Amino acid sequence: MLISICPEFRISTDLLQMKIEAQDGLLQAQIRATPGHTTLRLPANFDFSSSYRQTWLRKVIADILRWQCRHLLTPRITAYAERGDLHFNRIVYKDIRSKWGSCSSLKNLNFSVWLLLLPSHLIDYVICHELAHLNQLNHSADFWKEADRILNKAGEAQKLDKELNNFIRSSLDNKTSRF
Repeated sequence: MLISICPEFRISTDLLQMKIEAQDGLLQAQIRATPGHTTLRLPANFDFSSSYRQTWLRKVIADILRWQCRHLLTPRITAYAERGDLHFNRIVYKDIRSKWGSCSSLKNLNFSVWLLLLPSHLIDYVICHELAHLNQLNHSADFWKEADRILNKAGEAQKLDKELNNFIRSSLDNKTSRF
């Protein structure tokens, strides 16, 4: 999908504040980032109508989100894993839109960089959902009990799963930021 933005564009979530702005006098793109905040400055004459530039911009945004995930999500994942006495092999952040996360039989955790666009409590749910797969590689009743254990609240996982699905449907219905 191509991105079409005006001279200033913002993403504002619980965990991330990101803006893209055009600036006179710049010869090349500049990125300033700290955990939770990113500013991408582009030359004022940047051609947003070019499909090549849009593809480039989407890759840059995905790379920025990947960097932010390492700084914002990795500590959350580690904390939930420690709290649940769970052990994983590695964490990878990918530019995928087909799912929020996955867990392999090798105990590798994969998360979409676009996860940062969710409210923080739904991010935490996705993290706990994937961590539950470390012990239950299915969606059986035992899986949901394990997810509840990690979340530290009975019945919470399925409630949050429904909320996540409703959030996604609502976002699509309202045509909010989609990449």
